[in-house]
Amino acid sequence: MAKRRGNGEGSIRKRADGRWEGRYTAGHDDTGKAIVRNVLGKTQAEVREKLKTAIKDTEGVDIKRTEQYTLTEWMRLWFENYSKPVIRPATADYYQNYMENHILPNIGEIPLKKLKSLDVQKMYNKTKTSGRVQRFKNMTDLSVSNRVIRGIHMLLHQCLDHAVKEKLIPINPTNGCKVPKNEKSEMKVIPPEKVGAWVTRLGGVVIFVGGVMFGLGWKNDDAEGKSRGVSTMIAGAIVTALAASVGTFFGSTP
Repeated sequence: MAKRRGNGEGSIRKRADGRWEGRYTAGHDDTGKAIVRNVLGKTQAEVREKLKTAIKDTEGVDIKRTEQYTLTEWMRLWFENYSKPVIRPATADYYQNYMENHILPNIGEIPLKKLKSLDVQKMYNKTKTSGRVQRFKNMTDLSVSNRVIRGIHMLLHQCLDHAVKEKLIPINPTNGCKVPKNEKSEMKVIPPEKVGAWVTRLGGVVIFVGGVMFGLGWKNDDAEGKSRGVSTMIAGAIVTALAASVGTFFGSTP
């Protein structure tokens, strides 16, 4: 027999299969009939905590509206009405690519109220290893960059955050997901003996900010290039002297 609890606390019972079950009323449909949800656990204490959390999470949620949307339906509605009008066309193109080629084909048919962090995480993992659109038959590497996964995550997070604000879902499923770190390009060191070549390539004048070399070009008014050559030599001498004192400079390999 179910253990009756106070109003709004639900009820707990032990099932025939040995597990414990907690039931609670999440809301009412259009006819006034109660919408009952349940949680399961191995122990009564576990179910009690799950039940407490579930009841708290559904406070203020419009259960009738959550029954209406799959992720595809909600995301397209959100994108057209809330996101697209306030972003640049190029950004909208990126977002639509993420939606139509990655997010919705994998998890779009899941009802919004049933979407879990695990569903989202599996989508991220699958997209990372094999999510690239195969535009050519001979494409073998179908993995995508960390930047793409982070972009997908950002978009989906914004979409589901709005669903939380609209009280369609209690929490954002993307909050529990792990995304890859930013891919940072490794900075390379220019050996002092090659700095002169970089001075010439950069136009003859360099400045240093925080140990980083920047080149500045100027207009060459001398038809024979003599003034430019002299200035380059002077700048090269300055850079070489700085290289000797500082030791290394950062930039790209010539």
